Amino acid sequence: MWTTAEEKEIYDKGVILAIYLNKEHDELLTPLMVLLNNVLDYKEKQRIIEEYGLNTKKIESEVKDMCDLGESIALEARNEGKQIERKEKNIAHVKKLMIGLQMSFKEAINLLETPEKEVKEIEKYFQS
Repeated sequence: MWTTAEEKEIYDKGVILAIYLNKEHDELLTPLMVLLNNVLDYKEKQRIIEEYGLNTKKIESEVKDMCDLGESIALEARNEGKQIERKEKNIAHVKKLMIGLQMSFKEAINLLETPEKEVKEIEKYFQS
């Protein structure tokens, strides 16, 4: 079926523990673990589930929705991370201008052409 290298890729530690406590149940748990796996994409999950002879037509849309939701959550987290990083960089730039060039907060913000929405967030940092 799978080599050891593929098992490491597919199963996380909790899943490996659950499956290998009793090897005779591996055939039953593997399709379930494939569905719950967050490493495999939709097509890979579908391929493995078909190998086990399950009716993919019945669960196809649910699996696709789960995969799409996972990708959506990951994208949202990346975007949120980028926004936080941008805010931190803007704060650092404003701080450097204020200290290095003896500028006021408003002068630094204007020089950097910071959007009004971001100005309010940065301003909170300097008020605390």
